This record gives sequence, structure tokens and C-alpha cells, in this order.
Amino acid sequence: MPLFSTFCKYFGRFLNAFYTLIERFARILIKLHISANMLTFLGLGFALLGLNFAALESYFLTFVCLIINRLCDVLDGAVARKTAVKPFGIFLDMFADITAAALFIWGFILGNIFENAAAGSFYLVAFMIASTALLSFSIISKQDYAALNQSGLKICYLGALQNADIFTALTLMCLLPFWFMPIAIFFGLLLIGKTLLIISGAYQTLVIARRTNA
Repeated sequence: MPLFSTFCKYFGRFLNAFYTLIERFARILIKLHISANMLTFLGLGFALLGLNFAALESYFLTFVCLIINRLCDVLDGAVARKTAVKPFGIFLDMFADITAAALFIWGFILGNIFENAAAGSFYLVAFMIASTALLSFSIISKQDYAALNQSGLKICYLGALQNADIFTALTLMCLLPFWFMPIAIFFGLLLIGKTLLIISGAYQTLVIARRTNA
């Protein structure tokens, strides 16, 4: 446990330093009149490049595009919070996150279609199902936000977890392309499990909690 506590301590310090740097960079971007939506579209552009490089089996360049895409996603949120968070910007950010991940996965499938098609398709379908469940719960729960806050399932935590495991999966695919099949299957099963958790949480929040409060 001391080792784990030490890891958490230094990882927390790293995150604080990272987000402090992001906040400073966001202020610079605002001074340059670069909007959050511009960063979102830039991230999508690098996702398209990543699709191209993955299809060509240039995995180092795919990884570079992935890193830049994720940095754009972090920066667009930081810029939006310092300027004005708008409904279209939120929609665009969610759309870009899902689209970018799907493009990267598709690129890996095209890169070695005979070996990667089955596992990649499973992972892509699992990702879309989990994303649909998460977004559906997010939308419908806005009608009863108080009930959502009382639930043990926090939608923001699930969203952050989804971004984290997708990034981890894509990173491993870039660094270990010959292990694509087991990576895709493992993280696909993880997404299926998360989907079941979301459905369970939705039922608890939207059905059982309402009966209890009635």
C-alpha cells in the first residue's frame, strides 16, 4: 500500500502540473483569438490524419496524431471555460470525441484488414454501444438532475473513464500493433461491461429512485 500511496501522490502532482500548464497555454491561445471550436476542428483534422497513418501501418505517426488530438480535446475545454461555454460547443466536443475515436479504430482495421477486421469491428461496435448508452443517459437524466446526483452512478465519472480507456486502448494499439487482436477484445469487453453498468445505473436512477421518492 505505501507504494500505491506514493504513486497516487506523485501522479496527483503530475496532473496538477499538467493542468496548470494547460491553463497557461489556454490563456495564450485566447490572446491569439483561437476559439475552442477551432481547436475541436483541429483535433478532428489530426484524427483524420491518424486514420490515414494507421491504414498505412505508420503507427508512430498515428500515435503522434493521437497525442495531438487528445491535447486539442483538453485545450478546447480549457479555452471554453475561460471564454464562454456554449451549447453548440458542448455538442461539437462530444461529436468530435466519438468521431475521432471511431476514425482511429477504423484506421487500424484498414491497416491489416485480414487480421484486424473481426476484433476491430467488435471493439468499434462495443465503443459505439457504450457511447450511445452514455449519451442517452446523459440526455434523459438532465430532466431530473437531482435524482442523478443522488445516484451512485456519476455520469461525469463515466465519461472521464470512457475517455481514459479509449486513449489507453489506442495507445497500446499504436505501441503494440501486433497485439491488436487481444487489446481490441479486452477493451471491447470492458466497454460492454461499462454499458451494463450504465444501464443498471439508469434503471436505478430513473425508475427505482423515482418510485422511492414518489
